[in-house]
Amino acid sequence: MPLRELPNLADPGYTPARAELPELLAALADVDEGHAEALGRVLARAGEGAIGFALSALEGSTGRARERLFALLARLAACTESPRLFAPLVAGLSEPARACRKAAARGLGHLADFRAEAPLLEALARAEGSERRSIVEALGKVGSTPAAQALEALDAEPALVPHVARALALLARRASRASASLLELARPLPEPQRVYARCRHGLAPVLRDEAHRFSPRLRDPATVELKHRGSLGELYALRTALDFGFVVPIPSTPTDDPSVRIASALVAQPTLALFRALVRGVPRVRLAWTSGGHHRALAWTTARALAARGSEVINDPRAACLRVEVAPEAGGELVIVPEVRPDPRFAYRVRDVPAASHPTLAAALARIGGVRSDDVVWDPFVGSGLELIERARLGPFARLCGTDLDPRALEAARENFAAAGLHGVALRRDDARSTRPRGVTLILTNPPMGRRVARDGSLGALLESVVRHAAEVLVPGGRMVWLSPLDRRTGRAARAAGLTVESGPSVDLGGFEARVQILRRPAAP
Repeated sequence: MPLRELPNLADPGYTPARAELPELLAALADVDEGHAEALGRVLARAGEGAIGFALSALEGSTGRARERLFALLARLAACTESPRLFAPLVAGLSEPARACRKAAARGLGHLADFRAEAPLLEALARAEGSERRSIVEALGKVGSTPAAQALEALDAEPALVPHVARALALLARRASRASASLLELARPLPEPQRVYARCRHGLAPVLRDEAHRFSPRLRDPATVELKHRGSLGELYALRTALDFGFVVPIPSTPTDDPSVRIASALVAQPTLALFRALVRGVPRVRLAWTSGGHHRALAWTTARALAARGSEVINDPRAACLRVEVAPEAGGELVIVPEVRPDPRFAYRVRDVPAASHPTLAAALARIGGVRSDDVVWDPFVGSGLELIERARLGPFARLCGTDLDPRALEAARENFAAAGLHGVALRRDDARSTRPRGVTLILTNPPMGRRVARDGSLGALLESVVRHAAEVLVPGGRMVWLSPLDRRTGRAARAAGLTVESGPSVDLGGFEARVQILRRPAAP
């Protein structure tokens, strides 16, 4: 295919059709280096469909065409992990051209086929120069004890040393996975800990009130600082928190190397004691940079610094049960966040529906609504039922009822109520603007938000009519707690209907905000 007839190789949406593959492969030998790189990426997008054509083209190829075809096989190995590529890539380790051998080694690393360890070790014994780097990196991905022994004994030139260290770290990480790494919810912490309890932005005052027994201090609209010496599981009594992070100071060191400072904080004796309380088995961590981005080089130098200290802590993003949040410059402190999955607080959430509440948000609305033993609680947009379940968790009530127009939501709510051990909840398919449950003292709901559900501009009128109807349904002294994305408009409608309006916090709902409103029907004189 002449260069002028090549497709737009820079178009990320272009994937060649099967009929185009032979011509594109033929062009691979003739284009310049820049176009060859782009063409290789395009051919790799064809995935499994390109493998047969590439192997056929490899037969009888020579020179630059053969080198580029092996580079393509390495790309295809990365995106398909196809076992069809194993034998051709092993054979490629014995190719006369160094470029072919390097590509073959890269491809075997991408395949993650542990049968490749032996041929790669044989290739390492005869390799020289830059070829050794490709083999070392591949052994880090597919090797085991023999690979680790060979790499530790390798007489590596300075340029190869960091690649050997990285491969050894990968091998150690994989070997460590043979040991269990489980979070301990019941084991007491070794000493009082500073803990950041985080919630949705705007709800920190609600979380602070819930966490009164933990000496809470408001840090910002999404964070409450606690003091805690009990177990991790005791923190999970707080239903409005998204997660919990243990605060660890980063010690000052004579070096400016952030990886050394991070590693020093993670292997300090108080931190290791915390890890032993939180984790049964090997403490595996995943570095999460507070400024965003992957910072892969810094992650690897940190992993090397941990290994150099003989630490029991392993940086293992794929199998981590602890997330370490830290700034790339490693200043001040880091935060260790146990990643508890599934969340034991919300085990009842066996089924969900689109646009449903997050359970921590439902818990916050329930707390704002408060508890009366005679409460008749109605959720007019019941969805998957989380608000009613969280209200039931708080204390006694007389009756729970929910309505929704979507039968799938009602079915999801029934399943969640059953999982929560709630029986006798009255559910019916009905319109929030017209149904009239008897004796309602509390309306508790997270209504449809226009950005997620109502796309035709009707949301404002819907919410206004719900407020007017609530004023008729609530008994004197009753209250309504909800999130309004149009709080000024719904506030005006509420006052016009004779309700009092109390504005709560503005809550981040992931890209937009809604305000908590407490609407009350005045008590009878």
